[in-house]
Amino acid sequence: MTFTEKVKSEILKKQFNNPCCRLATLSAFVRGSGTIAIKNGKIGFEITTENKDSAEYFSNILEHDFGQNLEIDNFKDKFNSKPKYLLSLCNNE
Repeated sequence: MTFTEKVKSEILKKQFNNPCCRLATLSAFVRGSGTIAIKNGKIGFEITTENKDSAEYFSNILEHDFGQNLEIDNFKDKFNSKPKYLLSLCNNE
């Protein structure tokens, strides 16, 4: 397990009840793994992670705190045999 995987695993074990803590966690995740995306003229963001639990955790934060549903797709990178998960959100707003 890499250092990054250990840190993400440790964060996922914590239950943040305060919305500002969940927002800070989400912000760090997007900053470290996210990109801006434009799909069909809609602007949004995409986040890539190798950890399915991370994908579900951050998808739940966005749904619970912001009412946004993310699409979660899994794929295999041609350079790495581990599956990866892509979370994407594109809105007109």
